Amino acid sequence: LDPAGHLIMFPDWRLSPNPMLAANALWSLVRFAEHLPTPKVATTALNCATLMLYRADDETGGSWLPVRITAAHAIQQLLEVHFEDEDKIKSHLPDLFSHVLSTLEDNSRTACGEISFRVLNKLTEASCESVAPYIEHVADRVIAGCVKTIAKSSGDIMNSEALTALGGVATALRSY
Repeated sequence: LDPAGHLIMFPDWRLSPNPMLAANALWSLVRFAEHLPTPKVATTALNCATLMLYRADDETGGSWLPVRITAAHAIQQLLEVHFEDEDKIKSHLPDLFSHVLSTLEDNSRTACGEISFRVLNKLTEASCESVAPYIEHVADRVIAGCVKTIAKSSGDIMNSEALTALGGVATALRSY
C-alpha cells in the first residue's frame, strides 16, 4: 500500500501479463490481508483477486494455475478478515459465486483444484440467507466434486475439501 492507502501490489497490466508477478502480488495480499486499512481497499483487493481467479490458461500453453490457486487463497483470506458480515459481502456475491463455480466446471480452463471448494464453503457460510439464488448450483458442483473424489481415491473423502463444502451446503439449507 502506498501512504494514501491505495493498493499498489497488483501488477500494471499495461505490461505483458506475467503469471509469476501476479502470483507473488496475490501471495503478498494473503499474507497482509488483515492489515488493509479501509473497507474500500479490501473491496478493491477482493475484486482484483476475483478477476485473477477467472484468468484462463494462455492459448500458447502458459499456465495461470498458480495464480488461480493463490487468488483463491487471497479471496478466502479476505472473506475471513474483512467480509464476515452478510451485509459487507452481499454486493460481491454474484461475481464471486460465478467465478468460483466456473473453476469447478468439467474441463474448465480456469480450474484450480480443491481450493475452490474451500472458497465455496467460506462463501456459502458468509453469505447466510443471501446464498438462496446460488445454492442449487453450489450443491450441484459440490456433489459432483464429492463423487469425483470418491472415484479418484477409492472412497476415502474424509479429508476432502469437497466434503467440507457439502457440509456447508447442508448447513445453509438447514438455515431456511
